[in-house]
Amino acid sequence: TNYFNNLFNPVTIPLNVGEGYFVWSVTSAPDYATLNGTSNKTDVPVTLTVTPATNNSGWNLMGNPFPCVVDWNGNASWALNNVGSTIYMFDAAGGNYKTWNFSTGIGTNGQSNGYIAATQGFWVRTSDTLASQSSYSLTIPEAERLADATTDFYKDAGSQENILRINVKKDDFSDEYVLGINENATEGFDNDYDAYKMFPNSSAPLIYSSVGNTKLTVNSVPGIENGEIIPLHFIPKEGGTCELTVDGLEGFIPELPVFLEDKKTHYFQNLREDAEYIFDSEMPDEIDRFVLHFSNPMGMDDIPGLLTDINIWSWQNNVIVNAPGGIKGELNIYDMLGKLVASSVLQEGRNEVQMNGSEGFFIVKVETEKGIKSEKVFIR
Repeated sequence: TNYFNNLFNPVTIPLNVGEGYFVWSVTSAPDYATLNGTSNKTDVPVTLTVTPATNNSGWNLMGNPFPCVVDWNGNASWALNNVGSTIYMFDAAGGNYKTWNFSTGIGTNGQSNGYIAATQGFWVRTSDTLASQSSYSLTIPEAERLADATTDFYKDAGSQENILRINVKKDDFSDEYVLGINENATEGFDNDYDAYKMFPNSSAPLIYSSVGNTKLTVNSVPGIENGEIIPLHFIPKEGGTCELTVDGLEGFIPELPVFLEDKKTHYFQNLREDAEYIFDSEMPDEIDRFVLHFSNPMGMDDIPGLLTDINIWSWQNNVIVNAPGGIKGELNIYDMLGKLVASSVLQEGRNEVQMNGSEGFFIVKVETEKGIKSEKVFIR
């Protein structure tokens, strides 16, 4: 269900070392939790659990048992045994989970390192969820403790090559999705390179992608040279104005087109020209509202399967498309800002669309099962 079940236990019961706990105030005023006992100074081995045939199999909530920072860096001292490379830590200020993957050095929602604060809870997931291995475990190592208590845990992650960051923000809450290019990655979920999407019980908006039934906050793919299309899932949680920004475009070759499609408003935005998109959301919006295109979706690129036997032209205030027999599809007309202004079903033979009250250049895009063709036309 992606939500906690509250278990009320007496405060006299000792906490399990290395296990994570959720602490909250029973009043609206700030409160404090007092921990009594001897500080841990040595390695803490932890056996992880896997419960096959359940939705959340393999998730384990851990806790930093040391009175100082510990670094999730994947070193041998962690003794990782069938454990994924990513940790997940809830950030109450942003309303979402921060992640850090030691294999890729990629974090989300401002997490720029693997530093886990003293008493900080964090999630890990086993490398498989079917209990196909004989054991699952890790050791929280004293060798990875850091003495510097002034570490800035939430500094800006900055720009990385071949890393595209998509951030969506509403009021004080935000979420981030990362698309990474890694030649060693596969099209499916990779324990070493990807990160699952976690769903907090908060008012923060959510943005993520999916591979099959697996929802991802970090998706590493082997390449995007073939005009890939990445559907993005968006959950606003609450209606209102949202801001979507894209960072990292400078890490990709300048010739690569990058467009954002808003399926709700039928709008395409060239992210190379404007990496910020302001939009209104409401509940319930369709989850698959956005699409990331690594080609020009209005068809002005040299696209494989180009239809050379379709003729497109304009006459005064009419758009005319002539399609040979046996070809059917969609006819869409966009203004030069990428907004859909007219649409119709493409029939074989002569198709005419009147553009009354319109003047200027438009992009006419024809899509069929056999391919795509686009032309720029002028309406008087």
